[in-house]
Amino acid sequence: TVIAGKAFRAEDLVALIVSAMKKEADAFVGIEVKTAVIGRPVVFSENSEKEAVAQKRLERAVAIAGFEKTYFQMEPIAAAFTYERSLQTEELVLVGDFGGGTSDFTLMPLGAKNKAQNIVQGGIYIGGDNFDAKLMWHKGTPHFGRGVKERFYEKWLELPLSYFVNITTWAKMNFLNSNKMKEAIRKSYFQSDNNPKVKNLLTLIEKNLGYFLFQKVEQAKIELTQKDTTNFVFNAEGIDFQETVSLKDFEDDIIAEDVNKISRYLDEFLLKNQVDYSAINSVFMTGGTSMVRALKKLFIAKFGSSKIKSGDNFNSVAMGLAYSYKKFEDATV
Repeated sequence: TVIAGKAFRAEDLVALIVSAMKKEADAFVGIEVKTAVIGRPVVFSENSEKEAVAQKRLERAVAIAGFEKTYFQMEPIAAAFTYERSLQTEELVLVGDFGGGTSDFTLMPLGAKNKAQNIVQGGIYIGGDNFDAKLMWHKGTPHFGRGVKERFYEKWLELPLSYFVNITTWAKMNFLNSNKMKEAIRKSYFQSDNNPKVKNLLTLIEKNLGYFLFQKVEQAKIELTQKDTTNFVFNAEGIDFQETVSLKDFEDDIIAEDVNKISRYLDEFLLKNQVDYSAINSVFMTGGTSMVRALKKLFIAKFGSSKIKSGDNFNSVAMGLAYSYKKFEDATV
């Protein structure tokens, strides 16, 4: 991407964040920190080539930031090490780490001093960002012209779906921010008899409001972890709408398909590893998306409420990465 006239690769952008963290760490401990334990999801992508590219980019980003030695740890394994510190006896534990991009699973025995490290892991490329995208599709895109028709010669046709697919995630909105696409949207605006919803779409792109919009989308999703009804409200640059979202609509219509995919993946994951649900002693759910009530209901239905455990949803992985350092160091001795 290009920012202020300068081209950045994906690893350059990640390196900016890692460099800022390294600078804080150096200042905190008073010496330069040269070793890092970096968390990563079990799957970056279901495509093996893209998976390899993503890992390489992460490695380059950490190197650009100035770290000389790096260990990479799967995030659900890190979360498992955090949970393990609360155990008094050995348990067979399923860790579910639900983030923005992926839902990752690790199955491993924890808590015993002398145990074999039989770790199995897997993941599916569905997370909180998918829930946001579905919420935007159902409740947001109609306010930006989905369903509106434009005149094409003697016929009236609905606006291209590509407009709306590309505004269901804020990162994809950049695909519409080209002269060619903006001109196409302007043409659609004219041919729709200047429909104000199509004007909203043009304003959204021209004023670069995508990130601001998705903060409101995410806010509605977060509120539904505590409330049975919320309002998805957006008001900026002449775009003004409010949509009521009930928990029932959110669970039954908006995210049901993705939750069912996670459910089927988990069934396949355990079947593949020949583990029965009853054999699992506890399920440790972590990550911000684990707070979505539909996911909690799914795991309670499969395992029973007594087996479901949770901790610090936003820090358990980071703490587990710290605990992982000694394990990595011991393994190299």
